Amino acid sequence: MISQSQSEKENKGRKWQEGQPAEVFTFVVLTGIQKMDAKAEVERLAALVKARRKKPYESSKLDKFKHEILRLKSEGATLEMLQLWLREQRIKADISTISRWLKKHG
Repeated sequence: MISQSQSEKENKGRKWQEGQPAEVFTFVVLTGIQKMDAKAEVERLAALVKARRKKPYESSKLDKFKHEILRLKSEGATLEMLQLWLREQRIKADISTISRWLKKHG
């Protein structure tokens, strides 16, 4: 026979409400499935997705020099030349960053 303390340990963490049929409790205990509020779960997940979404575009440090960069590029400046010019302007940018910026703005 199982003692009272063993029975309490086994039932710890199990959710059972008064008036609930024993079959439901047994099913929940054996399968580990608990009833959930689907609507509340969807709302919770929607809030998580909203929080994880990409933030809106922030201005690039290259935007300050948009006209100059585009003019230099139209005159035949290479990406390396643009990077060197930007460094002279105290802007540190990788060549790939300049390339992506030009694809978007040029």
